[in-house]
Amino acid sequence: MTELGWTDRDAFQTWMQAVSDERVAVDEARFLDRSRTRAVLIDDRVTAG
Repeated sequence: MTELGWTDRDAFQTWMQAVSDERVAVDEARFLDRSRTRAVLIDDRVTAG
């Protein structure tokens, strides 16, 4: 499992654009099984104190 974090939504969008390059997909295909890869996007919220 890998956890990544960004300072805000804009930083996340910038990162997504950078890793959406076809060269990244080609490289990942060498070591990732996409049929078994999942991603979950969450927002942190302060609920108390």
